[in-house]
Amino acid sequence: MITNLLFIFKMMKKQPVRTLLSLLQIGIGVAVITIVLTFLSNVISGVETLEKSDVYEARYEYFYGSPKNVTNYKVEVFTKEMVERMLKGSENIKTAMIVQESGAGVFEIDRVWYSYDKIYGVDSGFESLLNLRLVDGRFFQQLDIRNKQDVIIISELANGLLFGEESGVGKFIYRKEEEKVVQRLEVIGVFLVKDQPHLVEKGLHLFMPYTSIGIEKVKFNHLWAKFAPNKDIQGKQEVADMVVIMTTPEDFPTPGPLGPEFVQFREIFGEDLKITKEVTVKFGIFIGSFAFIAVIISFVGVLSMMLVSIVERTKEIGLRRALGANRLNIVRQVLSESVILSLSGSLLGIVLAMWSVRFVVDKFILQLFQQFTVVSTEVSLRVILFAIGGSMVIGLLSGLYPAVQAAGMAPVEALEE
Repeated sequence: MITNLLFIFKMMKKQPVRTLLSLLQIGIGVAVITIVLTFLSNVISGVETLEKSDVYEARYEYFYGSPKNVTNYKVEVFTKEMVERMLKGSENIKTAMIVQESGAGVFEIDRVWYSYDKIYGVDSGFESLLNLRLVDGRFFQQLDIRNKQDVIIISELANGLLFGEESGVGKFIYRKEEEKVVQRLEVIGVFLVKDQPHLVEKGLHLFMPYTSIGIEKVKFNHLWAKFAPNKDIQGKQEVADMVVIMTTPEDFPTPGPLGPEFVQFREIFGEDLKITKEVTVKFGIFIGSFAFIAVIISFVGVLSMMLVSIVERTKEIGLRRALGANRLNIVRQVLSESVILSLSGSLLGIVLAMWSVRFVVDKFILQLFQQFTVVSTEVSLRVILFAIGGSMVIGLLSGLYPAVQAAGMAPVEALEE
């Protein structure tokens, strides 16, 4: 076996340029496949993990007007007192907190402006509700909430975009409206989403105390809740009923109905994930078509190289047959050469993929997705094994015809060539 391998490498060394080009051809094909599979598997696994989230967002939304001209209102009705009453008197509601969502705006850091999609004003304990893991600094404390501290906690991805490789803890962000600074926010913490490293939904990157996110208020536009196992239906009904009990017509900007059916719920991580999954799969099929073409090119490259090699070694093959080598020996030798060539190319491709996957995903693929989306670019063992297995199959298939052709040569005719 070792003698066979040495012989194969010796034959490859005789044609270094052709061998190198074939290795590059296979390597590029394997690298493309590895990058595509890494992106797809990590995004889909991240989406599936987030789909299991049991955190819900509630908002009070009602519609009024004629069928042809319907207006909907999202009303600020949730209060701290409401949350305390829910948690005190319910076995169905595991945890809940009021949340104030602020729309898009602008930060200024060192005279550079950064746009953001949302900031969430939250209560202490939000990190447990959302299952966050602290990377640096600290989370909010009740003292921050009570004193209305101008502090902010940011995701690790946002930290990278705003401060690069340095930690943002202890630095300041200037929140601006109409080119005027409205808040000077100190970064006190950087976080990750625990057990969900592959995908952070757009928007869940910036958190402030709900007491300092805007003008002083006692009623807020969202409520986040987690219900007891298998009690989400009962828990939602309790939240809706409590809202109706504790709201009055004065809470609404225009006369409208009061009813539990106007409390809308959505899974915080789950609402847009099906769309994300579908888009990812379609995108993967599109990119995968190029990977398939790369595979076909690699197959043709190995096949052509082996055919040329057989023609060049006609006398050698005839001599081996004359010395007693049977057809199976010849087939085995040619297939071994083809498989080793493909395997060497696949290892080169995996190295290329591991070296370039982060750049390709970050700079090209994610440009088609929303800002503040993060995807793991770690190449898994499963993807590596798949790439190696696929290259071995290519080697066997592309070497089969040349092997049969070589084994079918008549010794006398081969020696006369």
